[in-house]
Amino acid sequence: LHQKSLQEQIQHWVTVIEGGEFGEGSMNSFWKTDYEAYEQLLLLGSPAVPYIHKLLNGDLKQDTRYILERVLRDIEP
Repeated sequence: LHQKSLQEQIQHWVTVIEGGEFGEGSMNSFWKTDYEAYEQLLLLGSPAVPYIHKLLNGDLKQDTRYILERVLRDIEP
């Protein structure tokens, strides 16, 4: 995954949040997957901010939007 471009990495994690890596119905997997995605997006740091802002202007599930907004709050000073 780290060999992909920054934009592709961000899109990957947003797709994971939107669809869940483990499918519908598993709350434990849901929280684990979302937290992992949050951590990975956070590790991408400030270079990811413009891409995340662009995604927030699009059509996202409310949970995805919340996680991305949280990532931005934690990245930006």
